[in-house]
This record gives sequence, structure tokens and C-alpha cells, in this order.
Amino acid sequence: MKRLVLQKYFKILTPQAIITFSLLIIAWFITAWFFSGKFTIDRIVEVVNREYSYANAMAENIAANINQRLVHVRSIPFFMASDQSVVSMLMQFGTDDAKSTMQMDEKRNLWLSDPELGLMTQRLNRIRSEINLHTIFILNAAGDCVAAGKMPELPVFIGVNYSDRKYFLEAQKGNNSRQFAVGRTDNMNSLFYSTPVLASGQFIGVVVSRTNLNNLTNLELGQDVFVTDENGVVILAKDSNLLMKALPGSNSLECSAEVIQALYKQNTIKKLDLHPLRFKGVDDVVLLKKNDVPHVYANATAKEELVSVHVLRDLTQILKIQNDRILWFITTSFSGILLLSLVFGIVAYVRSMSHHRRELLGLNENLALQARTDALTGCANRRSFFESLEAERQRGIRYTLPFSMLIMDIDYFKKINDTYGHPGGDQVLCHLVSLVEKIIRPTDQLGRVGGEEFGILLPQTTGLDAALTAERIRAAVETTPAVYEQAAIHFTVSIGLAQWKIAEKETLKDLINRSDIALYNAKNRGRNLVSVEE
Repeated sequence: MKRLVLQKYFKILTPQAIITFSLLIIAWFITAWFFSGKFTIDRIVEVVNREYSYANAMAENIAANINQRLVHVRSIPFFMASDQSVVSMLMQFGTDDAKSTMQMDEKRNLWLSDPELGLMTQRLNRIRSEINLHTIFILNAAGDCVAAGKMPELPVFIGVNYSDRKYFLEAQKGNNSRQFAVGRTDNMNSLFYSTPVLASGQFIGVVVSRTNLNNLTNLELGQDVFVTDENGVVILAKDSNLLMKALPGSNSLECSAEVIQALYKQNTIKKLDLHPLRFKGVDDVVLLKKNDVPHVYANATAKEELVSVHVLRDLTQILKIQNDRILWFITTSFSGILLLSLVFGIVAYVRSMSHHRRELLGLNENLALQARTDALTGCANRRSFFESLEAERQRGIRYTLPFSMLIMDIDYFKKINDTYGHPGGDQVLCHLVSLVEKIIRPTDQLGRVGGEEFGILLPQTTGLDAALTAERIRAAVETTPAVYEQAAIHFTVSIGLAQWKIAEKETLKDLINRSDIALYNAKNRGRNLVSVEE
């Protein structure tokens, strides 16, 4: 009986059946190898896209943060250049742009002993201290520093000549300018902003504000995040190996040694070992030579600024995915011989992919919300507010509808921070937003456009009605203190108001400038006021 069973069994195992079975196994292995490669590429593309979304959102957020931090640095020269006391002071030097024959120490001693220049230096120091600015200085028509407000630990700028700087040369032509350079007297990496000072149409000097890039270190830059200037040179990075190196193809690689020495105080600029990499059908991947690991790359330029933020994210996970392919093939090949196992494997894979996609969509939605919302107060951030302002301007052009804009700034906010600490200051900001949102209409929009500066968009509102709203806000703030740790914090706000000029189809930049001027006037008139710019 046993012999009979064995005979029947061996009859089934014919050469043809063995060959057919072997061919099916080979075909299955080939199919499994093909699909394992396809799935590997899909996973690589998914990882790259996900990491690029992270990198791009991070670059845009940091760029927006830098732009927000530099608002006051940009605006101070603009406002001070039209200040009559600045014009009057520079008039004593005249319009002569020829360099003085006196030595720097002679000029410094002479100007330091001048009472009028001394008063201007004291004023610059007060302004610098109020807005927590690094440096403000004034140059005469020859490019000599005649008055300067600076941090106490910095060397004396007065008497130093800056006539070769781009920001001075552009101001001579009547243009506002900005520039990155290593400080001439203190060797600090800095951003400079300048505005020409004119008297009867004649150039008589320049107002310059400066911020040290070290002031931006609290941006919490990661190891593979860096910031470049307009010439593509890395000027801010956590990794010191990246500093003062240039992106491939940047302008700085073509600059002369004299220009490089003047701007960066070194003889040459080395190229950053960053190379594009075509990685199996996916873009936005580069190879960083310092470790030969592929990275996804994204960058964003700070709006209205000359600096760009660059983000690299490590893609070592891709190398692991490639190594996992062999193991995946072996596992799939032998377990996939059984159809049921194959079906369950595909279902599990599809469900996993669907879950990852949902996570990615949720993360993208969250990042989009964060990109439009101020993290502390919950109101619109600077970027979102100005987008709404431009949309309202376009609507006004199309339908001939009026609208107004308020710029609101907390008076003596630095004193609040000094007295109650930054948590107390944060509470004041949140309290102000809550108070204003109860007063304005649902169709109005409140946005945080600076540290303690807010903008309010009032659609279909004339200047008269906007002034009434502004006064209600000012009065409510004055009579409703914030509460922090059972202490009442009394504070006030200054508000600048400007109605959009329909007939002129006024640009957004001009409207903002008029609002800023109104706010500046409110500050100058004693604060806790509403000022209207006609």
C-alpha cells in the first residue's frame, strides 16, 4: 500500500510539471524583483517630497522671521533722514564730498567735543535703546561718521570714513540702500540700511542703521540651515565650516580680491561643496561633499531683504531604503508564493501609504496655518496681513471702494519687558489682540507686523470712520490694563491712520509709508495718540 502511494506521487512529478513549476517560480522572482524596485523608488520619492515640504516651510518661516525682525532697522533711516534736526546738523558740513585732509583722530576729537554733535549722539543712543537696535550713525557728504548711537561695548565710530561702502554710494545717488559687510571697526557680520539726507535737493549726508547678525542667533538655526547675502556668501550658520563660503555660481566667486577684502575681510572666498544630484527620478536633491550624504534642498528669500535662507535635510533614510530592497525582495519572494500572503501584503502596504499621505496632508495644512498666523497672539502674521491688504487694494481698484489702514504700536514696550520680563510683555501683546478683536468688525483684519507693532485693515471704511475706530481702540487700551501674575499692567498705544487714495490708485508701499509716518508723528507728539496722515 505504501509503495502504491509513492508510485502515484512520483507520477505527478513529471519533467513537464517540474519545468512548469520552476518557470513559475522564476517568473515570480522576476516579478518580485521588478516590483521591489518600483516600490523602493516610490518610497524614495515620498521621502524626498516629505522632506522638501519640511525644508521649504522651514526656510519660508525663518525668512519671514528675519524680515519681521528687521522692520525697525529698515525704517529708522527713512524717518530720520527727513528729521529737521538731522538736516540742520549736517548743514554745517555742507555738500562737499571731498575727503577731509585731517587724520581720523583729529576729526574724532574735534567732533566729539562739538556740543550739537554730542546732543545728536545722545539722541541716537536713546532711539537705539528704545527699539533695541544695534547701531545708528550719521555720515556727512564726504562719508565721515559725525554722530553715532551704538552698543556701549563697541569701539568709537565717529571720525571713520565709509565713503567706499555701497550703502553710501547708493545714497549719494539719492537711493535707499542696504548691504551686508563685516564691520570696519568691530569685525562683526552686519546688515546696513541707509537713506540719503537732502537739503533743497542737495545731498548732505546719510543716515545708516545696522544690526549685528549675532542678534538673529535666537532663530535656532539647525546644523544644516544657513543664511546667505546678496552675493551668495554664507553669513550666518550654526556650522562654522559653512561660514564665508559661496554657493556654486554666486557673484562673489567672480569678485576681485579688493572687493572681497573690503566686504568680508578675507583674501578669498571658497566655494561651498554643494552639488545637484539626480537621484533616481527625484529633484531638489544635492550632495554635500563634507559627508557625501544626499540632502534635500530648499531656499527662501526674506521679503524686502537681501538675505536668503537655505535649508538642507539629511536623506540617509534613502540609503537605508535601498539596502532594505534586498531583504524586502527575499521576504516578498518566498512569502509571496502564497497568493493570500501576497494580497494581505499589498493591502497592508496600501493602507500604510494612505496613512502616510493623510499624515503629510495634515502636516501641510498645519504648516500652512502656522505660515499665516502669529504664533504668540493668534492673529494674522505680517505676511498674511499684507497679502490681505493688497487683496483689498485690488478690490478697491475694481469696485472703487474705500478702505483704511491703522498702524498701532505699544508705547514704551521695552520698559514693560524690563519691568515684568518677556512673559509679562507677551501677556500684554495677547491682551491687546484680544481687546482689539472685540472692537473691530468681523470683516476687519488685525495682523502683527513687528515685535510690538500691529496693523489693522478696515475695508469699506473712510478716514473719518477709521479715526473713530482708532480712538475707541486707544481709549479701551488706556482704560483696560493687562493682568500678569495678579499685577495690572497699564499701557497705551500710538496709532497712525491712512485712508487709501482711490483716485490715485495708491500703491501698497505708499499707503504703508503714510501709515508709518502718521505713527511716527503720534510718537513724536507724546504717544497715546491717534494721528491721521492726509
